[in-house]
Amino acid sequence: MLKCAELSKIYNDGVAALSNLTMRLTPGLVYCLAGPNGSGKTTTLRLLAALLHPTSGTIHYNDAKIDFNDLAYKSRIAYLPERCGFYHRFSGKWNLNFYLSLFNVKPDQEAVSHYSRLLELEPYLTKPVGAYSFGTKQKLALLRTLALQPAVFLLDEPFNGLDIESQHNAKQILRALCDQNKIILVSTHQISAIEDILDDLIIIYKGNKILDMDMAEVRKAIKADPELQSITDFYLAHVKGAQNENQ
Repeated sequence: MLKCAELSKIYNDGVAALSNLTMRLTPGLVYCLAGPNGSGKTTTLRLLAALLHPTSGTIHYNDAKIDFNDLAYKSRIAYLPERCGFYHRFSGKWNLNFYLSLFNVKPDQEAVSHYSRLLELEPYLTKPVGAYSFGTKQKLALLRTLALQPAVFLLDEPFNGLDIESQHNAKQILRALCDQNKIILVSTHQISAIEDILDDLIIIYKGNKILDMDMAEVRKAIKADPELQSITDFYLAHVKGAQNENQ
């Protein structure tokens, strides 16, 4: 289990990106972290990945408070940023192996082949990344994240640039990882696109958590309110409510 308590982050310029965030992420479930631009989603992921130090608050993994310099903890985490860097002159395979070497991870060729087929990436792995489309680069970013085979996946807009079939395959991968008891937190604006695999919806607004609800309860709430026709309506209603409270 991964959990945080009263987690806050104030940057050096005085911007409060996150305020007293408390949440609990259970293995075997897919969590969605949603919110408007600038609400603190990426900051949350980077804190959980131990890439940022919080201003205050704590993070616990399997009931042990994490040490932000602990490589053992970081080896259990795979963080996929919204924008990934590659060496464009080199092949996808070279980039993959180089990335894994930074974490002292030896590639599991069977797993790499499996995920490459599902992401329809195999024909591109021998080609230079500079020749890739944006969507193909995103597939490579997903592949190298999956190849780490961590216990926790922290994914920032993982479906950006993916076509419908690739999104479907990527979602099936995430559900399969749940069956392996992995912890999965996805930050995205595309809530409706991944609604079918979600177990829990978390919404933050201006650094504050305004909702943490099981998807079964979300669907009940949508069904009970004639003004809500979709999960997008549900999300917008809560964000608008937070905006009104902040006026």
